[in-house]
Amino acid sequence: CIAIPEEIIEKRIKGTVLTREESEMFFAHPLVGAQLLSNIPRLKGIAKAIKYQFKQFDGGGIPADDIKGCTIPIISRILKVVTDFDTLKAEGNTIAGALEIMNKRSHWYDPDVLAALKKEIADSGIIRMVSLMEILPGMALLDDIRDDSGVVLVPKGSEITEVLKMRIFNYARFRSVNDKVKVLIPQEEL
Repeated sequence: CIAIPEEIIEKRIKGTVLTREESEMFFAHPLVGAQLLSNIPRLKGIAKAIKYQFKQFDGGGIPADDIKGCTIPIISRILKVVTDFDTLKAEGNTIAGALEIMNKRSHWYDPDVLAALKKEIADSGIIRMVSLMEILPGMALLDDIRDDSGVVLVPKGSEITEVLKMRIFNYARFRSVNDKVKVLIPQEEL
């Protein structure tokens, strides 16, 4: 990334859409890094891992070649999961929201590595079924909050804030809302 202008890196970190030229420059950095490291004999394995850090488990992504699945270096598969998670969080998604997006595109990730991330996150809190009246700021919804007709009032992945808590209580006052919901309670809240 040292060869990429700082403003492009900042745009990427903030989740701002890059122009085609900026995107090409940004996504070329693993290949450039791999080339630089491949000239150092003891770093050839690391060079290959860096080269494949954007490679999807199903074979899509960068570089465009026939490598896929477990033939992608394990370090690359780990980097893919953690950098995508970090990027989704930087774009403003909650932890649960980022995981939901990653679940929808699970074919991009080594299932074992994605499961390890989920376990690590679950270990950072406790998953519980709670009543709507027990919901507190800081919790993350792992289920949609729906009314009795099935309409989603608050989607899973939402992080509870004071305002959202009030909104949920107001829904419950004027609609018939399912009372139990699964949440992630962060460790610091326990």
